[in-house]
Amino acid sequence: MNDSNKLTAPVDTSKILIVDDSNVNLDVLRKILESENFSVFVAPSGTVTLKIAPEVQPDLILLDIMMPDIDGFETCQRLKENPLTADIPIIFLSAKSDTEDMVKGFSLGAVDFIQKPFQGEIVIARAKTHIKVKKLIEQIKSASNSDPLTGLLNRRGMNEKLEEEIARFQRNRQPFCLLLGDIDFFKRVNDDYGHAMGDHVLKEIARIMNLHSRKNDWISRWGGEEFLILLTETPLDGAMKRAETLRREVENAVIHFDDETIKVTMSLGVSVYNDETKNLDACIQTADEYLYQAKDNGRNQVMGPNQES
Repeated sequence: MNDSNKLTAPVDTSKILIVDDSNVNLDVLRKILESENFSVFVAPSGTVTLKIAPEVQPDLILLDIMMPDIDGFETCQRLKENPLTADIPIIFLSAKSDTEDMVKGFSLGAVDFIQKPFQGEIVIARAKTHIKVKKLIEQIKSASNSDPLTGLLNRRGMNEKLEEEIARFQRNRQPFCLLLGDIDFFKRVNDDYGHAMGDHVLKEIARIMNLHSRKNDWISRWGGEEFLILLTETPLDGAMKRAETLRREVENAVIHFDDETIKVTMSLGVSVYNDETKNLDACIQTADEYLYQAKDNGRNQVMGPNQES
């Protein structure tokens, strides 16, 4: 049989972060997990873990309890308090099978315990099980956080991303921006062409936004014909340029549906979340106010701080 025709098992590229102050334990676990093609990251302490976990975004954390700086229990608690890491399953590593420690670990949000010395088959089985459960939960969550018409985030899904971005801002102080866009005279589209055309227009606008957005931006159907876009780690001048690009792309688009062809425009308001921002609600409200300024000024334009006319 030709080798090119052989079926190969899919490679698991899930990421696992191992946290232990013992190089021996790190080496043992790394070899066990890499034998199953997991992508392995290591941290020698709780302090390092709290720094790198939000960036690495592992699918699973194997966390030693006894460590010199902050122990595994405190590390777990702080990971669960951070929206960027709260949903990552944590398995505690322990040389003891102490009931009190296990109860405490579960109460802090851990999903399992693995006892030292490590047995390779047990480590692999538990890692695969908890990663599989995490991915199933993510699928369910994704469905509940998505707009069924456009495939964009819905309001609930966007609120979760906004919470994560605020947590990131509190750590690195990098501002982010919001774009709030509204399709001009959308009611006329439904009235003149029917709701099927209206739905098609919404899907086309969503497609255009996806096409002209970065991988780390988030787009939502905020409600009706309104869209909220989160531009992560983006300064105001960059956000204004991005908003103008989207406005122009929507204006230039020719939308076909059945035997009809139409064009629409969009007005956008821009706001920035930085050290001077009171809270998230105020940031959204500011974008909304600028959106309505754009509408009042004639529509099909972008308004933001220092753009009033």
